[in-house]
Amino acid sequence: MLVYPRTQIIDSGGVVTEDLNDTVLGCDEPTPHERMAHFLRAQAAHLFYGLHRTDALRETRGIRPTVGNDLVILTELACRGPFALVPEQLFRQRRHAEQYSAQGQAQIAWHSPSASVRFAFPHTTVSVELVRGVLSSPLSAAETARCLATIPAAWTIPRWRGPAADVWAALGLRPRSQGR
Repeated sequence: MLVYPRTQIIDSGGVVTEDLNDTVLGCDEPTPHERMAHFLRAQAAHLFYGLHRTDALRETRGIRPTVGNDLVILTELACRGPFALVPEQLFRQRRHAEQYSAQGQAQIAWHSPSASVRFAFPHTTVSVELVRGVLSSPLSAAETARCLATIPAAWTIPRWRGPAADVWAALGLRPRSQGR
């Protein structure tokens, strides 16, 4: 379904700041729920930037108009087959203050220009789209249930602050950690 290289994180100047240990992700596991658990727990959205099988991508629902759409596509691909790791470090992911994923509400507006940013619930929407991705995949009922159970365990509950921030935003408040 997908072949991905090992990844290094670089800063705005191109200096390597982190070597991601992609070798432990285990996305070649025999079952979809095991593959999902590994990349969801690791927040390994960078796997998306590998080489995809065109026929596998066409079987998915495609890019969703939401923040986190890369994880949704990875979930749908994981439901269709294992991923393979290229052991060389061929991908360098740049992280810096001006990057798109650090832009908060601006990225919500980009994904869905007509949506109300205040009521977008971006963190909650990712969990919902992960569920929809599993339900749209050709799995047995038992494996569908295991995959659905993986989403809260590997993604939603460990990141509970995200959905909580969605509620705060809808109420027009800022989380306490950001002050009032």
